[in-house]
Amino acid sequence: MYRLKQLTIIFGDLLFFYLSLYCAVSLRHLKLSAFEIVENLIPTMSFLFILGLAIFFIIGLYDLSLSKNNWQLYKKIVISHFIWLIIGIIFFYIRPQKDISPKTILLLVALFNIIFISLWRFIYNKFLSTNILKNKIIFLGLTPESLELAELIAKEPQRGYEIAGIIEPENPQFVNKEIDTQFNTSLKLTIESDLNKLLAENNSKNSNITIVIAPHLANNNKLLADLYKKLFLNISIVSLAQFYEELVGRIPPFTFSEGWFLSNFQEQSKKIYDRFKMIFDYFFAIFIAVIFVISLPLIAILIKLGSNGPIFFTQLRVGRQGKNFKYINIAL
Repeated sequence: MYRLKQLTIIFGDLLFFYLSLYCAVSLRHLKLSAFEIVENLIPTMSFLFILGLAIFFIIGLYDLSLSKNNWQLYKKIVISHFIWLIIGIIFFYIRPQKDISPKTILLLVALFNIIFISLWRFIYNKFLSTNILKNKIIFLGLTPESLELAELIAKEPQRGYEIAGIIEPENPQFVNKEIDTQFNTSLKLTIESDLNKLLAENNSKNSNITIVIAPHLANNNKLLADLYKKLFLNISIVSLAQFYEELVGRIPPFTFSEGWFLSNFQEQSKKIYDRFKMIFDYFFAIFIAVIFVISLPLIAILIKLGSNGPIFFTQLRVGRQGKNFKYINIAL
């Protein structure tokens, strides 16, 4: 569901890039039927539009946890379009077109797209993510990690999730009033011991339901047999570790054990994969480096104009084999 929402936003962004191109050409030539001119520009502009999506990704416009209707979101939209405009101008000077010189059109596309993308993100965050693309979550197993995710979902509704309740078949003594003392949370959650009852209360044709299974229920054969019967319903079943990693962006602590390390760190079986990945990483790093070399001075100026803080955020972190390294990032 998370990737589906990201793809929905990306598709909308790309669509509005092309709509902005049509509006820019129509305004530039003062004619509504400008399809012929737009058709000539599409091959070249498509490359710049894809580059624009890459810039959006780098700026953080596809991080759903940060996708809120606030000033930070719209500031990032403006900054990303400014960077895209500068790169587009450089592109057309380096690679001039004989029949087309769309410098003015490029500026108009950026201006139109800032308006369109801002409206698109506002509509998505306000209506689509919290209503149409909403996904109801049932946590199967009461754990600190499941309640951590429940609190995260409650604080960030733009992710498009809604907590339907928690099933705890092995510890039915837990009730709502005991959650605060047992797990240190202020959430008012529905605690049930009957999965079918909770599904019946939340089932509807327009809602997607995801069941997130805690690891301590992996050996509950009766429960697993019941879940097996529900595989063909409109229900998704995922592990708590998988769902935790998707929402938080890191592996939950309970995943790590001696057995996990032995089964996942078999270096001899993935040497070919590592070499291909290293080649891809180098090419991608060079591509990103070129973009940053061009855009970094402009970003630095904008950061200084917009805030009194430093241009770069630095932090000492612990890396492989316990070695310290300095993490550096742009303070957007």
